[in-house]
Amino acid sequence: MDRLLVVVAEPDGPADRAARTQAAQSEAVSEAAGIQAAQVQEAQVQEAQIQAAQRRPAQVRYRLLETVRAYAAERLEEAGEARAVRDRHLGYFLGTVEESEPGLRTADQLGLLAMLDAERGNLDAALGHAVRTGQERQALRLFMARLWAWTVRGRGDEAAGWARAVRAVLGEAAPPGLELPHTLCVLLASDGPYAAPEALRVVEESGHPVALWAWIVGVRPSGGAVDHWRRALAAMRAFGDHEDPWARATGLLMGEIGEFEYGRGRARAAEGWLREALARYRALGERWGLSLALYWLSLAAENRGDAAEALALLEEAAELAGLLGGLESVPVPLMLRVRLAQLRARTGDLVGAERELTWAGEVVGRTRDLVAAARVRQAAGEVARRRGALGAARTLRGLDGVLDGVLDGVPRVCSGGGAPRPRPRPRFVRAVARAPIEGRD
Repeated sequence: MDRLLVVVAEPDGPADRAARTQAAQSEAVSEAAGIQAAQVQEAQVQEAQIQAAQRRPAQVRYRLLETVRAYAAERLEEAGEARAVRDRHLGYFLGTVEESEPGLRTADQLGLLAMLDAERGNLDAALGHAVRTGQERQALRLFMARLWAWTVRGRGDEAAGWARAVRAVLGEAAPPGLELPHTLCVLLASDGPYAAPEALRVVEESGHPVALWAWIVGVRPSGGAVDHWRRALAAMRAFGDHEDPWARATGLLMGEIGEFEYGRGRARAAEGWLREALARYRALGERWGLSLALYWLSLAAENRGDAAEALALLEEAAELAGLLGGLESVPVPLMLRVRLAQLRARTGDLVGAERELTWAGEVVGRTRDLVAAARVRQAAGEVARRRGALGAARTLRGLDGVLDGVLDGVPRVCSGGGAPRPRPRPRFVRAVARAPIEGRD
C-alpha cells in the first residue's frame, strides 16, 4: 500500500510547508476518526505507534506504523477526504523534488540523493496518485524532477517503468510549457527502434542539462551512431555558454568523448579537453560527472600505454561510483569491471584481476549478454597469458571473429541501448575487442 502519512518536521525551525502539510493531514485524519489530532499523536507516541528517527541535524522524520497508516487511510476513504489529502501530499513532494533537483549536480549531491532515497515511498505514492487520477501536468513535472536522481543512481529500469506508466495517461500533444518532459517520457517509454524527428528537435533545442545527457544516451536517431554524434556535437555548441556550470562541463565532456570515439586522429587533443572537464567537475564537487570524466581519461592513458595511470584514474572512478550507489550508477558498469581487471593484470596484480573478473562473470551469468561474455572471456585470456597459461590464452584468439559478428548490433558504448554500431568500429571498441589478447606469449 502507498505510504501517505509520512511527514517531516523541523522542531527548532519556523513553520514551513512540511509543517502545514502535517497539520492538514492530521486534521483530515482526526475528522475521519472523530477525535482530536493532538490526542491521537500523544497517545500513539506513548504507545510507540509513531516512530521518530533522526535523519539529519535539527530535522526529525516521523513514520506511522503500517497498521496505523492503513487504518487512517481507510477512515479517510470512508470520510471522502482521501483524494484531497493525496492531492496535498502530491503537491508537497512535487515542490520538494523540484526544489532539490538542481542541487543534484552540485556538491550537495550526496545529501540530496540520500533525502530522495528516504522519501522514495512517498515519491512513488505521489507519482502513482498523479497517474491514477489523470493529473498529467503534475505527473510530468514529478517524472522530470526525479529523472536525474534515477540516472545518477543507475536506476534506468525504474525510470523507464515510470515513463511507461506516465505515458499511458498522456495525450498526444504536450501540455504548454511541458514539451521537454513529455518528449523524454515518450522516448523512454518507447519500444520503437528510433526516435521521431520532432522528438529529437525538442530535446536538441531544450537547453536543459538533463536533456543534454538524454540526447547522448537515450535518443536513438535513424542515421546510426556516427551521424548521431555529429548532430549531437552540433547541438552541444549551445552549451558552451550555458548558465549552468554543470551543463558547460558536461557539454565539454560529451563533445570530447565524441572526438575520442569518432574523431580522426584527435584522441590526444581530446585528452586535454577531458582534463578540463575533469577540473570543472572537481570545482563543482559533482561526483557523477567526475566519475565519467575519470573513466574516459583512463582510456586515454591506456591508449598512451600508461597502465599505472589508467588504473589509478579508473579506481577513482569506481570509488566515486560506489558513493553514488555502486558501479551501476555509471554507464557501462560491466566494462569498468573488465577494464579494472585488465589494468590490474598489466600492473602485476593478477589476484585482483581475477577477483574483478569473478564479479563480472557473475553479472554476465545473470544478464546472458553475449557481447559482455566475450569481453570477459578475452580479459580472462589476458590474465591467463600473464600467469603463463598460454594454452588457455590461445583458445581466446578466435573471439575476434565472434565479436565482429556480434558487435554489428551492439548498443552505443555510453547508453546500454540505441542505434547499431556502424563499421568501422570506433577505436574504443577496437581496443576493447582486440587489445586484451594481443602481445607476446
